[in-house]
Amino acid sequence: MTDQFSSPPEHLAAVLEAVVEPWLHRSLLRAAARHHQCDPDRLAPDLREAIAAHARRQAAEVLPQITGLLATDVDAQRHNPLALLRSAAIAAGEVLERYGIAPVVRDDFEVRAFPTDHYRLVPASWVDVDPSLQDPGITWGAWKAAQVLHRRREEGLR
Repeated sequence: MTDQFSSPPEHLAAVLEAVVEPWLHRSLLRAAARHHQCDPDRLAPDLREAIAAHARRQAAEVLPQITGLLATDVDAQRHNPLALLRSAAIAAGEVLERYGIAPVVRDDFEVRAFPTDHYRLVPASWVDVDPSLQDPGITWGAWKAAQVLHRRREEGLR
């Protein structure tokens, strides 16, 4: 954790703020380019514009959810930021469907784990979103676990 952040949740939120929209944009462009078998910069301008706008909207929707989650008491958190990012990725895929981009072939595990991720957009880890998330994501997870463990010990449960 750097000195400019007072807590691991604050640090994670700040990094997510910087990387979520570019990640969604990049992911959607790659999926569309793979479908059209071209470089992303060779996609039709209307598709590129729709992807950029959709990535912006999805980021604007998910970032407040993540910020709210990270501000919630650890005992009240029912999911984690990566789960919210996964939902955002699946929702972002709607723009691909709208433009007639065919779903990708996925293996049995991918279908079972993320049945609605038709474009293989869901991140498996922090690094899949952006390498700069690895340390803050792991630090936040360890911090959260330590908070929960400390409380259980104070309650005499550990």
